[in-house]
Amino acid sequence: MINEQILSYIRQQLSNNVSRDVITNNLKSQGWLEADINEAFVALSNSTLTTPPQNVVSQQNNLALLGAPALLGQAWSLYKQRFGTFVGVMIMPIVLLIGLLTLVAGGSFALFILLSKFSAGGIIFPIIFVLLIVLVIFLSQIWGQTALLYAVKGSQERIGIKESYRKGWHKIGSYFWIIILAAFITIGGLLLLVIPGIIFIFWFSLAFFVLIAEDLKGMDALLKSKEYVRGRWGSVAWRIFFIGIISFFISLMLTLIFSFLKIPLGEIIVRIINGLFLTPLVMTYLFLMYNNIKTVKGDFVFAPTKGQKAKFLLIGLLGFLIIPALVGLSGLLRFRANINYPINTINITPQSITPAPIY
Repeated sequence: MINEQILSYIRQQLSNNVSRDVITNNLKSQGWLEADINEAFVALSNSTLTTPPQNVVSQQNNLALLGAPALLGQAWSLYKQRFGTFVGVMIMPIVLLIGLLTLVAGGSFALFILLSKFSAGGIIFPIIFVLLIVLVIFLSQIWGQTALLYAVKGSQERIGIKESYRKGWHKIGSYFWIIILAAFITIGGLLLLVIPGIIFIFWFSLAFFVLIAEDLKGMDALLKSKEYVRGRWGSVAWRIFFIGIISFFISLMLTLIFSFLKIPLGEIIVRIINGLFLTPLVMTYLFLMYNNIKTVKGDFVFAPTKGQKAKFLLIGLLGFLIIPALVGLSGLLRFRANINYPINTINITPQSITPAPIY
């Protein structure tokens, strides 16, 4: 009899363009017999079984999470298939960033003088102009991230660069709001004896994928991510740590090579290479990890209460308030230092003045 768990798993993996060999090896590593796996593939080749029967009740999948090396293998396979699209998505914000920074750095002094001379507000208009450039750079970076997520998610449909950016445009605000919420809640958690903040980092690690794949926003996306990670915190932390270590060593090796060869602007070039080629691989890996956890977790009722949301919002408020508190404390310490250690002055008296010699 064909096992529905295997069928569900194979469907999900095939939807991510994972090859049959990789799927077979992953299932065998989890203890499934090759005969059962082959039987499931044969069944799925029949078009009537490519979608789950309507009378099949969704149950929690008991398959174990894929190991970090297996996830990386799947990510690499998908990365190679979609290489052109991924790099095309990432190159646009990088080119815009380089162009605008070159414009500001190359002609900022002359631009400030020119604009301040002809503007009624003096220096105000040039400052507004620079702030607008910073805003454009920021939005382009966020837009590039949302477009990349859609490019990864839409790998089965093979959506292109233009479509990825079109879809990503509508998620810029939600993406940024999740960044703000997660950042302040994490800072608040770090203030609560540090450990809660570290836990929050991994609880909320899937929130961006929940936003893109399930269209949940804000606290709903954060809490849905927490629910996915619940009971698997260590496994998720290890898989994120694994790809982080690999990324670190790749970046380190590139930095050492460029430094040894004494290539001008080597550090900047390494950052560009990381953004173009390494970031898409990492995001593909993390998205596949999210898909794997979602499949293993199975369908479940998600209905966070107002109390749950309020608890994390209060922690986020604590993280928000600590910033002006630290700024105020820093100013107070400097003020007290100036009082306790006044600047020495030179006392000039008539006796201390030596008249110049007369020749």
